[in-house]
Amino acid sequence: MVSSIFYINLSWAVVGIIDRDVHNSLQSMKRPDEPIEVTIERYVVGYLVFWHIAYISRHSINKETFQRLLKDFPKILIKSILMM
Repeated sequence: MVSSIFYINLSWAVVGIIDRDVHNSLQSMKRPDEPIEVTIERYVVGYLVFWHIAYISRHSINKETFQRLLKDFPKILIKSILMM
């Protein structure tokens, strides 16, 4: 089976996605009327913060992104910010 890779450009990263059965996976994570970039960003940030791979500085991302992430991951983000 040949897999293709496509890329999603976020404001702070480029995410490569291997397209096997990705459309079904992405659709299951996607919220109604949500751009795919927002879905990918939520997934990537949640993964990074959950595994303590990265800490998010509220000064390094724009206010709208920070507010959206705070709504999606309140306990994890508050813990990460307090540890900085």
